[in-house]
Amino acid sequence: MTPRTAIRLQGGKVADTPRTRAARAAADAMTPHTLHSGWLTVRNADVKHAMLGKKTSRRWCVLHAVAEATKTGELIQRVSLLLHHKENEEPEKGKATPLWEVTAINDETKPGQKAMEITIKSPHRSIKLQAEGAADGPKWLELLRKHCGPSPLIPLQADGRLQGAVAADPTAAAAAAAAVGAAAAGGAGPAAGGVGVGVATGGGPLVPPMLSAWMEVADFDGQDGKEYEKQLREAKEFKMAFVTLFPDGTLAFYQDEALQGAPLGARALPAGEAASPLTPALYNYEHAFVVGGDAADRWWLCPDTPEESKEWLAALNNRRRS
Repeated sequence: MTPRTAIRLQGGKVADTPRTRAARAAADAMTPHTLHSGWLTVRNADVKHAMLGKKTSRRWCVLHAVAEATKTGELIQRVSLLLHHKENEEPEKGKATPLWEVTAINDETKPGQKAMEITIKSPHRSIKLQAEGAADGPKWLELLRKHCGPSPLIPLQADGRLQGAVAADPTAAAAAAAAVGAAAAGGAGPAAGGVGVGVATGGGPLVPPMLSAWMEVADFDGQDGKEYEKQLREAKEFKMAFVTLFPDGTLAFYQDEALQGAPLGARALPAGEAASPLTPALYNYEHAFVVGGDAADRWWLCPDTPEESKEWLAALNNRRRS
């Protein structure tokens, strides 16, 4: 498969400098991921095109994000709206509307209309989306507007080092080197399964998290698995922590939302099934889920609501490596 981060210049050549090699390595370390998904009613809003037809269609809609490297060695986040006939299809099967090409996103809900109607306009086609619930429409509108256009993630200097305050922090620079340093020098990059560019050991994360929330957390951390589970089920000794999922597949939890310093815990997630609901369910923690298969290395995580739990399970288990 051709790497999605390949940088091609005139004449079909691929740029080969420390800066662009580092950018490509960092982009490859960041897993394509889903920002939001759900069922929407879709119809063509442009009478000049009939790609979607005149009838309304119910589609599983996904905001899909990938990291790409630019010619100048920056990392940007490219977000597309994918329209699928069913849930859990491969991203390649969805009809894509690249949000970086969108010229306008308008709320065209009529007075008295219960479900919000959103129009997305682009040079190639325009579509109308109608939410199925009153609460879902504003969330879609917010995220669609937020992710229009490319979003810079990690600017890199010409020698492949990170720019700005993060680069000035020695511990943050060391963490970045694990992912991009080898590529900048012509090497193979980080070892598989290691914690990647999402987490630094002292200066905070190197990239923004794709998902974060306060949760109640129980970290087995080398405890006797069966004995600690029995203790947890009896005493329910969870601790509050700020949990973050980064684009490179790093799951971490911190003492507070500032994300400063080393995380209280961090792990590199495998592609595919990475989390599952806690069974049997725990009273007052019915929507908790488990990360980690080893009995002595598990985390139990419990968000505030069942809806948040479903969102996290989908994000953790729908990650695909390129």
